[in-house]
Amino acid sequence: QISTADLKEATMSFLLTDAYLAGLVRHQLKPVIDPKLTQVNTDQPDWQFTFVSCVRPNIKLNNYQTQLKTASLKSAATIWTPKDGSPKKPNASQQPPKEKLDLAIQTVLAEVEVDLADMLIDAETNKALSSLIDQTAKLGMTIESYAAAKNLTVEAIKQNTRKQDEMSLKLEFDLPAIAADLDITVSDKEITKLRQSSTPQASAPIDERQKKYLTSVLSRQKALQRLASLIAD
Repeated sequence: QISTADLKEATMSFLLTDAYLAGLVRHQLKPVIDPKLTQVNTDQPDWQFTFVSCVRPNIKLNNYQTQLKTASLKSAATIWTPKDGSPKKPNASQQPPKEKLDLAIQTVLAEVEVDLADMLIDAETNKALSSLIDQTAKLGMTIESYAAAKNLTVEAIKQNTRKQDEMSLKLEFDLPAIAADLDITVSDKEITKLRQSSTPQASAPIDERQKKYLTSVLSRQKALQRLASLIAD
């Protein structure tokens, strides 16, 4: 005999996916991560479920082009990488010369505002930490022993990872917005060339999913190149 709890669970598993997808269509939502089921009420005749997810963040480009045009390799601050945490705008402090692409990234991250949802950052951070735990386990270490070897606490590793992921996510959303602002386009010829360079033996016609991915890669590359070209030597 099936218990009431088991019956409810089986019914929910069957209904939730369709209910969630129908909700997305009804409200015209396009989430960027999988949803979390945060509330369930099956005590009433009409069951109620609450899903939480997030859509693409709002982006304010501000004066990124002006900032790039006034930036200079001669006065660049230390080049930002995700592990450095929140970037700072270039200043006139004495620093060794850096590559234009790196300076462009640093300047854009400092100038462009991206309203990232906490749950999106959390999702990326949890994924990165899970990967780190798996890697340390293969080395016969725990995350605690790994942190001790780095002279860090586990909490510090978590915070550093979160900062890295936040900056990486910002850049991920910045570049498409900038590409659109700069009217950057990608031709079929460029897509074919990239595909052949990465998969020389590819002979089957490219499908829409592949084309969309390669277009995104090329668009980001061209955006970065255009940004770097605005910086004076």
